[in-house]
Amino acid sequence: NWEPGVKVELVKNPDYWEVSELDGQKLPYLDGITGYIMPDYATRLAAFRSGKISGHRWGFQPARNDVENLIKSMPGVRRWDGVHFLSGGGFILNVTKKPLDDLRVRRAMSLAINRDAVIKDVQQGAAQWAGFISASFTKFAWPEEKLKGLEFLKFNPDQARALIKEAGAEGAYIGIDFHPDTTPASKVLVEMVQQMWKDIGLNPTIEPADVPASYAKRQSGDFMILGQGVGFSSASIDAATRQLFHSEGGRNYTRNKDPEFDKLAEAQALELDPDKRKQIVDQIQQKLYDNMWSIPHYDAIDTLVNQPWAKNWGFHWQLGWAHSERIWIDK
Repeated sequence: NWEPGVKVELVKNPDYWEVSELDGQKLPYLDGITGYIMPDYATRLAAFRSGKISGHRWGFQPARNDVENLIKSMPGVRRWDGVHFLSGGGFILNVTKKPLDDLRVRRAMSLAINRDAVIKDVQQGAAQWAGFISASFTKFAWPEEKLKGLEFLKFNPDQARALIKEAGAEGAYIGIDFHPDTTPASKVLVEMVQQMWKDIGLNPTIEPADVPASYAKRQSGDFMILGQGVGFSSASIDAATRQLFHSEGGRNYTRNKDPEFDKLAEAQALELDPDKRKQIVDQIQQKLYDNMWSIPHYDAIDTLVNQPWAKNWGFHWQLGWAHSERIWIDK
């Protein structure tokens, strides 16, 4: 049953073939699932408190200032803190557009960002410096201490202004595509960075768009910067590298075409030895840093919660809900 804008009701398939490896019981455990459509955060929070909803696709995500009170008021609630796969993404630059085709401009824009200030003001400190691969890929991503030592990720507005002047880009228009989000953090981030780019002599302008129009621009290339980054389709290092930056990648919205990068991206996809693959991914990150096709800012450290009676529901943006046939209720 589907009520547009209200809810979707799913009913158990009595002919489903799989049997649980835990107890031999025929799956799914649940008789049905109801997914409520709740764009308003206050409504979602109230529904979680009351027990109307058990969680979210990857866990209910309370606002930063609601976390501790929510946990205290709901004994036994399941909690997870960390960087999940859809965090961050950075600013995606269309490098076919002037002046973004100039590496000096891209580096200047990175140097203009005070990442510590952004983390403090946008995420109330609950974030870490992001690299070119999400920190959720713990075996591959460059650690924060390495990122803080990189010249073009450090906050240096004087060097940024010098590069903008050298590139002849003073006063250059920089359009930032931005569509409505479910939390204010994205808007605050973009507005903060907009001011930082103004401070080094550029003319950044936020270009509001609805979601369909924004996504259409990704395909057409009619944009300069994607203010909300780009996610990837699967929880794999291949998707986070080859899909996003390979010249034929399905989500290579930077429009870069670099044969050397393509070879590295293809090599990591084929490499079976974990240590050798890590070495290739390290070269990929170096390549991304050297070219700055995207500008990273932070990886948010999110808090996700689920009801204590919703059992076997993993905190994972892709796999937690995908295995819903193995979730059961114990009240």
